[in-house]
Amino acid sequence: MALWLLTLLGLWAGMLAASPRNAAAEASRPGTAIRTVGLPMAEATGGVRSFAVELADGYGIFDMPEAAAKQPIAAVLILHDASGPDGRAAAYAEHLLGADIAVLELHAASPAAASAALAALAADPRINPAQLGVLGFGAGARLALELPGTAARALLYPGCGSLVGARKMAGAAAPAPLAHRVAWIGEAGIRDSIGPAEYAWNYNVSGGAPGFALPHRNAAILLLHGAEDPANPAEACASLCEGLRATGAEVGHQEVPGAGYAWDYPQLGATQEVLLPAPGTAGRVAARPWPAMAAQTAATVAGFFAMTLAR
Repeated sequence: MALWLLTLLGLWAGMLAASPRNAAAEASRPGTAIRTVGLPMAEATGGVRSFAVELADGYGIFDMPEAAAKQPIAAVLILHDASGPDGRAAAYAEHLLGADIAVLELHAASPAAASAALAALAADPRINPAQLGVLGFGAGARLALELPGTAARALLYPGCGSLVGARKMAGAAAPAPLAHRVAWIGEAGIRDSIGPAEYAWNYNVSGGAPGFALPHRNAAILLLHGAEDPANPAEACASLCEGLRATGAEVGHQEVPGAGYAWDYPQLGATQEVLLPAPGTAGRVAARPWPAMAAQTAATVAGFFAMTLAR
């Protein structure tokens, strides 16, 4: 009887140690690399199926197309604005799924959570780690701009004015120590020899090293902003695009005539205008929903990812 009871307790302890809750706790311990709970493996049988995903540093919604033409497939990580999930991503996700692209909509736009989400996508056997994209709105676009390990990025109204100012200040800063510059050259050599996708995967899983962010070389970037957006003046966005091209990125720049900030914000009843956090500043910026243009933009962004990630 005692032996049977000890055996039962041992099995129960093993199951408890292997539970997702304990795996997440282990991942959150200081000094450990970013770890993720695997993406759901259930197959979609009656149309597109959405799954809640718990990551080591956040959570989100994972959508797989019902029947992709081939596997592994491309995937796009969606990063929300500073105001959090608000319905802006719905139309984009629908178009991406229609193009046989998986979608992971992250509900916590911190750098650690975004890195964990990319690592989870890259580790999934249904996803091609060389075909990862990121779509960001406002503050999420700023994070997408700096996030390593992606072949394509769509940046919607990231606050070009403050981004350009920050980059100019960084450019005027004191040069990095010689030891750091030598180390960066070594990192670049490793990246070129093993390929950007594998390098990005190793970077995300290991947590990387301070100052060793991937450059934008060979990345495809699409920047969209409204022509009447005070947070994204045309001159500042053009300057940002020039700077990104100088780093080796392939940049597409589209200015939406007549649109302000966040024209794709859902129209709620008779509400004509909302105030949203201005990206990169502590202020607010007015957003006027434009449903017709939002639908067109969603199709444009999905087409961008379908073309660039299929290369």
